[in-house]
Amino acid sequence: MALSTIAAHADGIIVSRDLAVTLLGLAVLNWLGRNADGHGLRAILVANVAIQVFELIVNGIEVATKILPMAAAPGLVVPVVLGVVFALGLRTASRTAPNARAPAA
Repeated sequence: MALSTIAAHADGIIVSRDLAVTLLGLAVLNWLGRNADGHGLRAILVANVAIQVFELIVNGIEVATKILPMAAAPGLVVPVVLGVVFALGLRTASRTAPNARAPAA
């Protein structure tokens, strides 16, 4: 954080570590679902798109209201890029997924 001129605060470090644990859990979920298809794949991709959208909204509000300094604004590029990547994957998965359901017994 020193490179971005944002001073580290003890409370922020604690929250950042908690968030890191959550993101590592999400990374494990994504890794285990890497061979998923159908509904499972779409669920993983939708969740990833939602996370990036929420991240962009929250960080955008924090920069706009000056809770975060403008030095943090370039960090908004990351959720945009990841959101686009996941959205493209979701679009591809939705086009290639079979639409037929198994007949009811």
